[in-house]
Amino acid sequence: EYYRNGNRSRYQNAFSGLERRFIFTTLAEALENEGRFINALNVELDRFCDLKSWVLPAHDRNNGEIYDGKAIYSDLGSTLAAANVAIAINLFGDKLDPKVVEKAKAEIERRILQPYEKAVREAYSGMWWVRTVNNWNAVCHACTVVAALNIVESKERRAFFLAGAEYFSENYFYKGFTDDGYCSEGMGYWDYGYGNYIYLGAAARNAT
Repeated sequence: EYYRNGNRSRYQNAFSGLERRFIFTTLAEALENEGRFINALNVELDRFCDLKSWVLPAHDRNNGEIYDGKAIYSDLGSTLAAANVAIAINLFGDKLDPKVVEKAKAEIERRILQPYEKAVREAYSGMWWVRTVNNWNAVCHACTVVAALNIVESKERRAFFLAGAEYFSENYFYKGFTDDGYCSEGMGYWDYGYGNYIYLGAAARNAT
């Protein structure tokens, strides 16, 4: 529909609804911690992992090449989804169905972590946000790092994601601010981008 008439909201509302279901289920289980929501969380995570794409249609270039399986890269929506899935897996991985856990980790690897590693090492063109100065840099780095910190077992590999976020924020994201600290994208994006940068900093501090 987006490519037919430019409507973003219908898909994004449905996508966000699916995402909120497993977020709220995760929060509910975290509050009670009695196992009452584990079965529901298994269902919601499995359903979410089955989606053809976590990338928002407006960010899926060339008439849906990711949805059609012709390319792979991440965006604002997919990195946030990966972070939320990874947190749920980290919190309740020992209670969830092992097949769901394995599936979720594999999808985060395929959709988010491996493309990021390729982008850092090879300057993969599909991941333009790694080397941009706008809010995408902070938001996608924050969510990618949170996903990595929650599911990657190797200490050295986790450090790779932290180091990448540090380098590309210092050398790119910072340049999006004027001398007075203002963001050329406007106050709303200043809040969005820098807010996620603070989130990134908190995640790095907690992990180290």
